[in-house]
Amino acid sequence: MGFEPTTFCMASRRSSQLSYSRAIGHHSRGHHRRGRAGLQPDSPTWGTMSAWRQRLEREVLLGPGLVRRAAMGRAAGAQERWMLGQSKEVRRSYVAEVVDASGDPELLGQIWMMRQSDPVRKSYVSEVLEPEL
Repeated sequence: MGFEPTTFCMASRRSSQLSYSRAIGHHSRGHHRRGRAGLQPDSPTWGTMSAWRQRLEREVLLGPGLVRRAAMGRAAGAQERWMLGQSKEVRRSYVAEVVDASGDPELLGQIWMMRQSDPVRKSYVSEVLEPEL
């Protein structure tokens, strides 16, 4: 286990080992289905939906304070509130290195967190992890 906050839109994907998954469309193929006849990973609608969620996540994380404050009020958990409360520089680096990057979002997220300054990592521990103990 390590420092692994989920991304903004993914409160439903949390597990005992926290996850950095970006959006529904970024799950491993075949692991996520919606309803009986719902969206399938290879369908055109699936790709459009994941692109929309990724764009929404980017816009909220990089948006003006008013948008972020409104999102903080509706955040599903401490991880989302923590990310929305970070400086623009931290949020911008997260979007560039995790949300917009290609590759395994969980590994990208872990790498991103490990590269953050001590104050950022310590704030994550104190605001997100320790309250869960």
